[in-house]
Amino acid sequence: MSDDQGQWALGCYGNDEVKTPNIDALAKEGVIFENFYCSSPVCSPARATVLTGTMPSYNGVRDWLKKGNANTNDYPNMKDHGHFQQEDHSIDYLCGIGNYVSELHENGYKTALCGKWHLGASEKQRPEFDKWFTIFGGGLINYNNPDFFENGNFINAHEYITESIGKKAVKYIEEFASEKSPFYLSVHFTAPHTPWGKENHPEKFWNLYNDCKFQSAPKCPINPNQIKVPFLGDTEDKRQDNLHGYYAAISAMDEEVGRIVRCLKDNGIYDETIIVFTSDNGMNLGHHGIWGKGNGTLPLNLYETSVKVPFIVVDHNSRGKRTKMVASQYDIRPTVREYLGLPKDENLPGSSIQTENFERRAVVYNEYGDVRMIRKGRYKLVIDYLNKKEVLYDLENDPNEDNPIEENSDEKIKENLRAELEMWFDKYSKKDKDARGKGVFGSGQEDINSFFPMPELLSVVKL
Repeated sequence: MSDDQGQWALGCYGNDEVKTPNIDALAKEGVIFENFYCSSPVCSPARATVLTGTMPSYNGVRDWLKKGNANTNDYPNMKDHGHFQQEDHSIDYLCGIGNYVSELHENGYKTALCGKWHLGASEKQRPEFDKWFTIFGGGLINYNNPDFFENGNFINAHEYITESIGKKAVKYIEEFASEKSPFYLSVHFTAPHTPWGKENHPEKFWNLYNDCKFQSAPKCPINPNQIKVPFLGDTEDKRQDNLHGYYAAISAMDEEVGRIVRCLKDNGIYDETIIVFTSDNGMNLGHHGIWGKGNGTLPLNLYETSVKVPFIVVDHNSRGKRTKMVASQYDIRPTVREYLGLPKDENLPGSSIQTENFERRAVVYNEYGDVRMIRKGRYKLVIDYLNKKEVLYDLENDPNEDNPIEENSDEKIKENLRAELEMWFDKYSKKDKDARGKGVFGSGQEDINSFFPMPELLSVVKL
């Protein structure tokens, strides 16, 4: 899993500028999903859905986790390290909610996490994982001086974080292979999340793009709803620098994907290992004039570039296949359950992606705070409940969402989609966890029920 990578930022999805030979090679070995969606266009809610198969308005992880990542007071000598400089405490946001790693573990799989967690209580190894190597504070501060926890021990790596994650993944694979046990490994890179400065990435990857024109990202006027971000590409030089660092981070990650695949082959287990490559959420680097993901604007946005993510499955049964099946992160847990021979859980909103002839395959849902969407076939309806606004798109004729359908047109389509969306969320949400009306504005979740900023501060935040 990559971090903040839209479909548009991979060679196998049609970008001929970004250099991803190892991921592209995986795509030739497996199936590319052209219509795969995150549940929410920001890291923590999307990752919670991947793991649990539930929506943010069910599991309560409704924004990126600003607090609750670790007990900083337990490490008084670490105040000079990045994530320790802000006081924090541990919160287990997913307490009591089942997940597919637990189900794999219960069915005889050795399990490991290697890389980003960002779902709270990072320093506490979860019982469903046999091996635990994650970032102390949830998100990324610096590519070159990362703080990790491994099985309860603090480590300051003093190396490029992408390489640290790749090398640890290889170590875990080799250990599992030597034990000859079935295993599951989450490899969660921080790339290509910010920062994108030249000092953050090895020269060999930066130099890959010295002559790049970066024509694969659009040049648009800054969106009027853009918020203040340190990486705003409001000049051509800033735009070029941002894309340069973003692509360099992707290529560095791609090299580690190659390292992992070679390890599987060297240990003779590649042909019996299912490999999935995906991202937590999409990213706009000038798309729609936005610099950022779903929280790059206020109101929060659910553009395709924010919510569509790469999803490549290598199962050694299908080679070089592309599918237009509409699927989402909440389908991952039901897919694993079917693979394990477990019965379908009717309380989960998703269904196995192995079952292609299922009517819901034409429908997908998404949410971020007060904003929700439904895509059904060619149509996509986005409802902003806070501002009482609805926008309808025809993705068949307008795949880039440049021309929303006029407000008074196709009211029957809107009415049907609205009813279906609200019935679905009524079924798969919890009233006390519902993200609507909770003050989710993309600036981080501080505990189970606390968000920031409050509405009266929005004028300060907005660009």
